[in-house]
Amino acid sequence: MPTSTINITGSVGGITIQGQAARTAEGQISQEVSLPVAEGGQLTTRTSDTAGTITMDSAEHTIQTGDAIDIFWTASGVLECAYGATVGTVDGTSVPFTGAGGEVLPEEDYDVTVDEIVEVNTDFDGDDCEIIMLQSNRQGHFNFVDSDTASLHQAVMEASEPWHWFSSMGYANPLTGNPVDKLLISNASETFPATVKLGVLYDSA
Repeated sequence: MPTSTINITGSVGGITIQGQAARTAEGQISQEVSLPVAEGGQLTTRTSDTAGTITMDSAEHTIQTGDAIDIFWTASGVLECAYGATVGTVDGTSVPFTGAGGEVLPEEDYDVTVDEIVEVNTDFDGDDCEIIMLQSNRQGHFNFVDSDTASLHQAVMEASEPWHWFSSMGYANPLTGNPVDKLLISNASETFPATVKLGVLYDSA
C-alpha cells in the first residue's frame, strides 16, 4: 500500500518546529490543473448582496451567458470572494449575474476580477481520507461539491499556501458527509495564470 507524507516546518517566536506526518492507505488521487488569468471589471450595478452587473474592462472578455463564475475583490488588503454565481445574458461588456455565495458583494463601482469556474472531476469519499492537500501558486478559490453541487467545503486560496488535512491531526475532517463529486476552482490574478494541485490518500477497502 502507498504511503504519503506531509513535512511541516515552522518558525515562531524565535524557535523552529518541524516534523513529518506519514499515512498509509490503499488509494491515491493526484490532479494538476492550469487556470487562465482572471478578467477585470467593475461592479456597476448591485441588485442585492448576491446579484448585480459587472462592466468588464475589455470588450474582448471571455465570460459567456450561462457561465459559472467566481468574483474577487480586495478589502483592507484581504482577498474576498463571492463564489458560484451564474451569468445571465451577456451584452458586450455588460455581465449580469445572480446567486453568488460566500462574501456579500462590495459596493457599486468597486473594482473586481472575474474568473470562469473550472470543474475538476475527482470522485472520492472524504470519510475515507487519510491525507488531503491542495495548493495554488496564485490567489483563488476552491470548492469541494457533492453530486448535487452542494458545497462540502470552500475557501479562498492564498498564493502558494497549501491547504491540508490529515488523520489524527487534532481536528475534524472537513470533507465528511456526502462524497466529493467535483472540485471547483478559479484564479483571482489578472496578471498570471495559475496551477492548482490536489493530492488525496484514502482507504479504498
